[in-house]
Amino acid sequence: MTLPKTPLRFARRPIAGIVLLWSFAAILLPLFQAQGSIITGPTPLAVVNGCSCGCAGECASFEACSCSPVSKTTPTLQQPPPASGAGNTLFATPQISGPSFSVVNNGSVSYTINSATNPTLTLVRGTTYTFNISANGHPFYIKSIQEAGTAGQFIEGVAGNGTQIGTLTFTVPADAPNTLFYDCQFHTSMTGLISVIPEPSSGGLLAVGMLLNGRWRRKRSQSNLI
Repeated sequence: MTLPKTPLRFARRPIAGIVLLWSFAAILLPLFQAQGSIITGPTPLAVVNGCSCGCAGECASFEACSCSPVSKTTPTLQQPPPASGAGNTLFATPQISGPSFSVVNNGSVSYTINSATNPTLTLVRGTTYTFNISANGHPFYIKSIQEAGTAGQFIEGVAGNGTQIGTLTFTVPADAPNTLFYDCQFHTSMTGLISVIPEPSSGGLLAVGMLLNGRWRRKRSQSNLI
């Protein structure tokens, strides 16, 4: 007995519909998950706001994960440069040279010298420098140590140490140390370095001049022979 084929044709249609629906679900499900609309459980690690967790979609924070967190990462912070003050090196400290310096106070925070804040002063041995000071309440000292107070004053060649309003002069002696300091008597943040360097060598300049003169004479002799 031969069965009719029509029922089999109709029987295949529900199966085809289920397969088609499953295919659509397989396509749409990841899209919903990417938008955070559906959370189905742990997925590969995702880092959100510095946190690693096994949540599908996005987590607002480490504690907000709706599934068990796997690990937590700690972001690396870049530290700011140190603040200015006694014992600290200024970030990109300006360097200036004389022979004249205008010194005023910036409150009780720093000295302003030739428009620079607590700059490093470069002084040449054998040269005289003038400090025109207008810093009432902030006595200005040249010292061999970097600290407040009056101890450690550098005296040789200095006239007017401790001046608040007026002029201080400093003739740098030939045997001055390579590093000196200027300090306020009362405030540790009002301080800076004095870098002492040798005066230019006259012998070196003379040697360069003689060398150049000799080359010029040889070149002139060669041109006369041609």
